[in-house]
Amino acid sequence: MLADLRLRCLSGARAAVAMESLGGNMSALINDVLGKLEISTRQTADC
Repeated sequence: MLADLRLRCLSGARAAVAMESLGGNMSALINDVLGKLEISTRQTADC
């Protein structure tokens, strides 16, 4: 309940949640790109 009030009333808390979400999304995107690069490297090496 306190966390809910904090998110509703404090802009810093809302910003922290937004940055945490953005960081998680960026991490997932980077991992996806690295995975695709690894797959393409393997496919190139097989040719």
